[in-house]
Amino acid sequence: MKNRQSTLIGFELDRLMRLVTENISSNRALAESAFDTAWNLAVHSNQKVPKGLRMLKCKRCGYITYPGVSVEVRLKSGLCVWKCSRCGYLKRFRYK
Repeated sequence: MKNRQSTLIGFELDRLMRLVTENISSNRALAESAFDTAWNLAVHSNQKVPKGLRMLKCKRCGYITYPGVSVEVRLKSGLCVWKCSRCGYLKRFRYK
């Protein structure tokens, strides 16, 4: 039963993530609502928050950061730097 429940929660998290990414530029309120729902679902069901969801949340202000919409992206040697448009927080990722 628990395995089936975690599978259903995983499907729901995937559906909500698609909803967020499809509506981030056109309908910001819907995207934020879906994001909050997905985050709360993962936290309250004791599931690991998906990496794609963790990457979209600004660690300082909680704003949804999405490349090209609400974050400035810079590529440096081996680093991808995201700058939050709301608070200016810098998030760094390595790339090859």
